[in-house]
Formats: sequence, structure tokens, C-alpha cells
Amino acid sequence: MSPFTALLRRPAALHSPRRRRIADLLRSLATRLHAWRSRWRARNELRELDDAVLRDIGLSRSQASFDADRPFWRE
Repeated sequence: MSPFTALLRRPAALHSPRRRRIADLLRSLATRLHAWRSRWRARNELRELDDAVLRDIGLSRSQASFDADRPFWRE
């Protein structure tokens, strides 16, 4: 068992509410950053696809450009 897993399995009484809020905030931030990075990568890959591949997946160049040009923080 990893130290992190052991920490998570401790009784809740051992964790202060403040530490729990900080941990929740950090977990939320990490999740959001991961989503933003995934969107950024996917949009960059979409921008680089050629017309034949876009046609295979059912997108026009204008649709792909529209999606690829959206900011990474928007879904």
C-alpha cells in the first residue's frame, strides 16, 4: 500500500476540516488542469488532420477549424 493510499484510509477524525478543504481544492485543481491539457492536445491534433481524415470522421474543414479554435478552457 502506498503512503498516499494509507493516508486516505485514515479515519476522518484524524483530518482537520481545513486540511480536507485544501485537499479537495488541490484535487479539483488537478482534475481541471488535466481536462484543460487534454482539450488543448485534442484541439491541436484536430487542427493538424488532413482533409481525407476529417472526411473519414465526418467533419468538414470549417467544422474542425471551429472546434480547434475554441479556447482550451471551454468544453
